[in-house]
Amino acid sequence: MLVLCRPAQMAAFRQDRAKMGKLRQQSWVWNFDAPVEAVWEVLADTARFNEAARLPKHEIVETLQPDGRMLYLGRLKRGPLVIEWRERPVNWIHNRWFEHCREFRNGPLKSLCASFILEPAGGGSRGIYTVAVEPRNLLGALILAGGVATRPFPTRLRRPAPRPGGASRPFSRRSRQRPTATGSSGGSRTM
Repeated sequence: MLVLCRPAQMAAFRQDRAKMGKLRQQSWVWNFDAPVEAVWEVLADTARFNEAARLPKHEIVETLQPDGRMLYLGRLKRGPLVIEWRERPVNWIHNRWFEHCREFRNGPLKSLCASFILEPAGGGSRGIYTVAVEPRNLLGALILAGGVATRPFPTRLRRPAPRPGGASRPFSRRSRQRPTATGSSGGSRTM
């Protein structure tokens, strides 16, 4: 079957194809009323963070290698789709930052890295959350173009955070949340 396209459609298609395999990066800034230590306790728990962001549950298999290193393989099954990846160990400095990266073996994405930098700010703290994603193929590029992998986590993290004494309130100040960068970035930041 032959499909005819207008020149503008073909140019857009070529641009999308050219973007495949290129890193896309998005960052969000949150200002918190709580001090660094209290925020770190909640957001450095990546399993809890993923649950709050409503990411699908997955399994991680740890395999000891002959040289003594540990290999972490992740697996996610959604209907007939099975996605597998190599989970790199989480890199972090307590109460300051963390970086969590995945290298996919199959599926629409080639890699995904999330980092979180936390610093004191006034009487509270400021966090910068960055997601860097590289598509593997056209489907991955389309997913990223639709904003699925870089959907603003701040809007997903509306669940109240627990406070001492059992009370709860939103953890961050909504009015201060804003995107800080969008689109492609081959930039200076190392992920």
